[in-house]
Amino acid sequence: MFYSELTGGFYVTAIHGSEMPFDVVEIAAEEHAALLDAQSSGKIIQAGESGKPEAIDRPPPPFADLADAKKSQINNWRDAACNADVSVTLSGTAHQFQSDQRSQSLISGAVLGVMAGISPPPSVWRSADNVNVAITLDDLKAIGLAMVTQTNAAYLHSWELKALVDAATTQPELDAINW
Repeated sequence: MFYSELTGGFYVTAIHGSEMPFDVVEIAAEEHAALLDAQSSGKIIQAGESGKPEAIDRPPPPFADLADAKKSQINNWRDAACNADVSVTLSGTAHQFQSDQRSQSLISGAVLGVMAGISPPPSVWRSADNVNVAITLDDLKAIGLAMVTQTNAAYLHSWELKALVDAATTQPELDAINW
């Protein structure tokens, strides 16, 4: 069994004959098996100083990639916060309403339709727990305001966290950034 630093590959005389790179070094079958076991555990195989293969830990990804991944995670957290149910007190009773994009669109459309005079105000709106809640136009506006406030707060918080990512210089600093 042979290993080539040039190609990073293993070669066997019975298969490759004399068609092997010029830099091959001989290794025992046991060494080859140990290297493959280490590789299956997440290590990488590369040539050591003598040209013989050795299994080493994978180098960490570039810091810019880690920062981009953290910003993507922040976007996911932000979106989850925007879509979380909102709590609104109507006639002295707290109700939870869905605040996903479709729900936000339905509330906006209902308020705009009433204010434009093209539709009557709905008399009920379904809460997040599927209960019909009697509402007025002002109640509908309050639900919409809660959704807008929640969304604005989520975006503001995401911008603050992304500024921390931009200021970070180490992976532990990135790891410490949480919603």
